[in-house]
Amino acid sequence: MKSLYLIVLRWVPVVLCAVLWVSPAWAQDGGSDGRPPELQPGPVVPADGGGEPAAVTAEQDTDEPLVTAESDISTQNQTINGDLFVVGGECVGIDCTGSESFNFVTIRLKENNNRIYFEDTSSVSGFASNDWQLVANDSGSGGLNHFSIHDVDHNKTPFTVEANAPTAALYVKADGSNGAVGITGAPASGINLQVADGWTPYLRLQLTSTQGWSPYAWDLFANESNFIIRDATGGNTSPFTIYPGAPSNSLFVGGANRGNRPGYIGLGTSSPNAALHVAQPSTDWREPQILVEGNSGATVASRTMLDMVNNGPVEVHYRDRSTNAAWSWRYDDTGVSAMYSITGQEAFKLAPNGNLVISGALVESSDAARKANFAAVDTAEVLERVAELPIQSWNFAHDDPAVRHVGPTAQDFHAAFGLGTDEQHIAPLDANGVSLAAIQELYRQVQAQNARIELLEKQNARLQAQLARLQ
Repeated sequence: MKSLYLIVLRWVPVVLCAVLWVSPAWAQDGGSDGRPPELQPGPVVPADGGGEPAAVTAEQDTDEPLVTAESDISTQNQTINGDLFVVGGECVGIDCTGSESFNFVTIRLKENNNRIYFEDTSSVSGFASNDWQLVANDSGSGGLNHFSIHDVDHNKTPFTVEANAPTAALYVKADGSNGAVGITGAPASGINLQVADGWTPYLRLQLTSTQGWSPYAWDLFANESNFIIRDATGGNTSPFTIYPGAPSNSLFVGGANRGNRPGYIGLGTSSPNAALHVAQPSTDWREPQILVEGNSGATVASRTMLDMVNNGPVEVHYRDRSTNAAWSWRYDDTGVSAMYSITGQEAFKLAPNGNLVISGALVESSDAARKANFAAVDTAEVLERVAELPIQSWNFAHDDPAVRHVGPTAQDFHAAFGLGTDEQHIAPLDANGVSLAAIQELYRQVQAQNARIELLEKQNARLQAQLARLQ
């Protein structure tokens, strides 16, 4: 165990007491201890300043200071009731020698355990009384080389600097009225806290278990490639990344001082007008697009990609700024409807029962360029099948029985003509085609019948003429 050497500074009422444990090395050295000649030890003078030093005896060396064993203050504890002025350097510690060279050093602590202890003797309630200690290096073998400030009363060390820490590892700069702190370098002007590093400046926010919570750590680091917030405990994932050159207001979260829209998020705008506002502030920005994309390697399945929920009807608006034309889609318990803003008319409405009501004509594609595999139709056969097709009056099961319709079932229509994608639906184009084919066949049959009727009428007219001549 190393020996402990202390300088104790005590403040007591009226009298300032400084207790110094001074190494006797200079008294044993037989020569100068490095102090100026006028401060070298000499004959002991009575305390009142009067009288003369004791006479030199034969046993005394006249080259040495005139002291006796009883009067040699260098080996004794001393109490100075008054001010103490030391002109020159001061070495304190059991390893001080009489040949110390101070140069610009004012006070030197020299031994294998250097400590400065601040003992506060305040005893009046309400006055601070905590004791502190400056510590240089651990005292045990293999200990840490460091300089620390130790809270003696609470046995805590709030400040430590390890040996070989870089220059300006902690730099406090006078910067206006606020001050500034730099870690590994002086902070730039106007910066309150600067963390500098030649590789990647790194900041860790560490939750400890001292308050009963599970430890957790988040990291912030930045370099020429990116700025990242990393979940250090949760698998080192990086949920937030910014690349250099990102434009202003790439991500903006509104507050109460932004038009009373706290929590509004702007992408490309500092004045979001909705909970999520995606804007293109200038033409050199990316298009204001939203992409919702699933993973290409995910199992093929139906997934909800966009979900809009409201305590009431939901509306979606589209507007062309150049013409001010706009569409509004409305979703409620009566169905889905589309409204054109210029006319204010509901263009169509799809009811929950599947009924579709449109305000204009239904136009189906029948472009020859979009068709293939043309084949002739036997209109006589079509007419025959139409004649055999059951036509009934009915209502949809989900409708009021009073709402009646007339027509074939999709099953009968599909069995008769084999048209369409399945036997649950009839495409209007197919029904129209069948009707037109049957009409054409009826037209041909009527034309043939008319021709026969005309022939028969002519024959009948000749017979009547012949009969009239015979009469």
